[in-house]
Amino acid sequence: MPVDELLEAFSDAGPAPGGGGAAVIAVALGAALCVMAARLSAHQMAGARGIEADALAIRDHMAPLCDADSESYLRVVAEHGRPGGDDPAARERRVTAALSKASDVPMAVVTAGARVAHLAARLAEEGNPSLRGDALTAALLAGAGAEAAGALVRINLAGLPGDDRHQLVADLLGEAAAGAERARRAVDDPSE
Repeated sequence: MPVDELLEAFSDAGPAPGGGGAAVIAVALGAALCVMAARLSAHQMAGARGIEADALAIRDHMAPLCDADSESYLRVVAEHGRPGGDDPAARERRVTAALSKASDVPMAVVTAGARVAHLAARLAEEGNPSLRGDALTAALLAGAGAEAAGALVRINLAGLPGDDRHQLVADLLGEAAAGAERARRAVDDPSE
């Protein structure tokens, strides 16, 4: 879809696509930039082909998640719209279960974002010096996508405070931030 149509889809007043889809796209763009930077860094770093393959796999894994995120969120909306009937607790359990399931895509985005930020940092540090800005952009996009997806996980899991995914998100966001910081340092002081 052309960029203007994509932006229009996100601008639409409907419930989806929304923040989850935007997070998917940010991480996918970061991965795509890593693919490009790795392809053009084969002469500078021995591991460039491995980074290219890893980033390409992440990019391709992200593509269908935009639609998957919309579908899972629409299931949450549907559960909220269903009549409560005689058992409001049962309705609450259904909504909580739908929100828990709706956390699957954002969790995948957080995980991928942390990995992309790490790959981008390596490219900024060791790859083609002419592409440090692209590697930094990849790391920042991946970090932003991961942070956004992490916020959605925390929101979705608010009714499940003991869920292990809360801590996993925190750990992965720390990794993503560390990758973005490494890429930033490689650009700010390329001699390090």
